[in-house]
Amino acid sequence: KARKFCFIYIDMDTYQATWNAIEFFWPHLVPGGKLVIDDYGWTPCAGVKKAVDEFCGGGFDRHSRVVESQYTCIIEKR
Repeated sequence: KARKFCFIYIDMDTYQATWNAIEFFWPHLVPGGKLVIDDYGWTPCAGVKKAVDEFCGGGFDRHSRVVESQYTCIIEKR
C-alpha cells in the first residue's frame, strides 16, 4: 500500500539532495499537504532555492504554491 503524507520537513542543504527529496515525496503528498523546505533563500545553501524554483516553475508539477518565509519556504500541493 502506498504511503500518503500531509506534512514533510526537508533540510538537505544542497541542490541535488533537495531535488531528490521533493521528487520522492511529491507523488505521496495529499492535496493540501505541505513540504516545508529549510534554507530556501539562504546564500550558503543557494542550491536549495534553485531546486525549489526549478521544481515549481519548470513544469514538473504546476499544481503547487510556494510561500516564502525567512530562509524557509512552504510548497503546498493543490
